Amino acid sequence: MTLTMQLTVFALMWGMGLLLGLWFDLYRFVNRRRTPLAPLLDLIFWAGVTGSTLVVLMAVNHLELRLYVFISMGLGFFAYLKILSALILKVYEKVFSLLVLCLRFLLVISKPLTVPLRLAGALTDNLALVMINAAAWLTLKLNFRYFQQENQPPM
Repeated sequence: MTLTMQLTVFALMWGMGLLLGLWFDLYRFVNRRRTPLAPLLDLIFWAGVTGSTLVVLMAVNHLELRLYVFISMGLGFFAYLKILSALILKVYEKVFSLLVLCLRFLLVISKPLTVPLRLAGALTDNLALVMINAAAWLTLKLNFRYFQQENQPPM
């Protein structure tokens, strides 16, 4: 492996360390209040980190694990935590607050629509039920030849 290729792998793994830091902050933000889902979130986080790291390593250097790969990822992660982490956590907080605000607004808007939508759903359900019952009744009453057996048992 040439020196240029090693420097490229080093730079890409440094960027991967930054990306892992971004994901780690998202994980910390979502899991800031310990919930019963914490073990599941842990599993999802670490599966995503491991899978993405392996995919990047496979694409970049055919999964050759060298010491500088781990050092560069650690340096990228450390740089992210020292430089960008506080800012990104604030951005996550603002985006989450905006998302909650939008969801509350949609809930307030959709509140008056619940009665007409429930009425329309009930009407549709009842109409479908009437049509199915009518089709079943019609099938039994008209005694279609297609539904009859050739050798019917005596009644």
